[in-house]
Amino acid sequence: MQNKNKIYKTDSYYLSCYLLAAGCELSGLEPLFSGSEKFIFCFFETDNLHFLVKDYYSLQATVRPQDFANAQKTLKSIIYSKKKGSNNG
Repeated sequence: MQNKNKIYKTDSYYLSCYLLAAGCELSGLEPLFSGSEKFIFCFFETDNLHFLVKDYYSLQATVRPQDFANAQKTLKSIIYSKKKGSNNG
């Protein structure tokens, strides 16, 4: 079950790719600090999200390689558009 009020945040790009590939919904990105080009990835919390994080850090995570590659491309595109948007004022 998804809780739109609770947000899980991480600054780990690869964890974020895994969560996205595993079906978690990205709620947005926040700059790490004002003017930063690094971001915090925000996901809507689900019943499964914390299990996925635990699996990731215990090296038990599994997703299809193509799903992981697609998640990387998606996140890179989002990051690029955020950086480009912040440079335009």
